[in-house]
Amino acid sequence: MHHRVSYLILHKFQRSQAKLAQVVAELQEQEGGGRRLAREKAQRESLELGEARAKQEGAPPAWSLDGRRMRPRS
Repeated sequence: MHHRVSYLILHKFQRSQAKLAQVVAELQEQEGGGRRLAREKAQRESLELGEARAKQEGAPPAWSLDGRRMRPRS
């Protein structure tokens, strides 16, 4: 009986470890997605700020709407 209880405890512990690893992986994935979105937002805001400054200076836009470079920056 003692071995059976030990095996059940070990099995439960292993299942708990596997579940914990799954939850940690999901959290890391969500965190990575959040960082990616924040980075993309910062890049977009930086481009928009640069375009606003260029517009104030009378320069044509440096980027097309699809993100391709139209002319080199001076």
